[in-house]
Amino acid sequence: MKSEDAFDAYERLIREWQERLNLVSRGDLEKIKGRHIGDSLKLYELLPELKFQTAIDVGCGAGFPGIPLSIVQSDKTFTLVESIAKKCAFLEAAVSALSLTNVSVICSRSEDLGREKAHRDRYDLAVARALAHPSTALELVVPLAKVGGACVFWGSGPDWADRDRIDKVAAMLGGAYVGDKPYHLEGDDRERKLVLVEKRSPTPEKYPRRPGVPEKSPLK
Repeated sequence: MKSEDAFDAYERLIREWQERLNLVSRGDLEKIKGRHIGDSLKLYELLPELKFQTAIDVGCGAGFPGIPLSIVQSDKTFTLVESIAKKCAFLEAAVSALSLTNVSVICSRSEDLGREKAHRDRYDLAVARALAHPSTALELVVPLAKVGGACVFWGSGPDWADRDRIDKVAAMLGGAYVGDKPYHLEGDDRERKLVLVEKRSPTPEKYPRRPGVPEKSPLK
C-alpha cells in the first residue's frame, strides 16, 4: 500500500472508531492529516540524521507518531505502547488493516515496561508525542532507549522551554539534552518543537518508579 493510500485508510479508521472511542478531539477530526499525521512526520523532516532500526512509541493513543512513521519507513520496526485496552484494540485493528508487518502493539503501563528486561535499555529510538509534563515523559521514555540511542519528544509551551530542567532530569535517567528543533504547523501560530535527548549510560535501577508516581511526583 502506498503511503498516501495508507494515510487515507488510517484516517478513515480513526473516523470509524471515533464514535466508540475518543481518539482525537472533535475539532481535530477535520485536521487529522495536518495536525496529527503531518506533525508525526516532522521527525523525518527535522531530524533526518537520526539512524535507527528499532523504535518504541510510548503512550501512543491513536498511534501518533508511531503509525505514520512506520508507514513511511517500512524497513524499521516499531513497538506501540498504550495502557488503555480500548485504544490498544484500535491500534491492533489499524496495524492489521494497514498490513503493517513492521509494527507490534503492547498494552502496558510504561512504568512496568521500563522495568522489563526485554524492553529496558533496548531501543535505538524512543519517542513520545503529547505524553505528559517533560519530567514525567522523560522518566517514562528514557529507560527504554539503549545506550547510544536517542529519545525524541514532541513538546510545546513553557515547560518544554526549560532546557536546564530537561537536561537535569535526563541526566538522572542516563540521558543528556542535546537540542531542539522548533517548528509551526500550517494554520497554527503556536510554536512546537522536537526535543532530542541522547541516552549516554544505563538508566539507574530505581527508574522508572512504580505506576502513577512519575505523574504525581515529577523528578526535579
